[in-house]
Amino acid sequence: MEEIKFELLHGEAAYLVWYVFNDCQIRIETLMDIDKNLELIVSEDVLAFRYDHPDEMRDMVKDDGKWRTTKEGDELDSKDKNKLKLLCWDYTFN
Repeated sequence: MEEIKFELLHGEAAYLVWYVFNDCQIRIETLMDIDKNLELIVSEDVLAFRYDHPDEMRDMVKDDGKWRTTKEGDELDSKDKNKLKLLCWDYTFN
């Protein structure tokens, strides 16, 4: 079994991948306005993501800025899923 290589994306690269991951259904400018400070953990797919909301929305969103896994991240085997959780935790505090 091949070991999965995780990569952290942020900035323009993250927005472009996020745009495609969301099937190009939302304008990229809208994503950039709503999903502030977007960060993705990717391998061949997007496995986890986090972003902040604009200041005027921050109090309305319970999990603002927290890492969440995608369906693809949830489907990893237990070893890789634990690595992903540790990466999310590490990126939260560093």
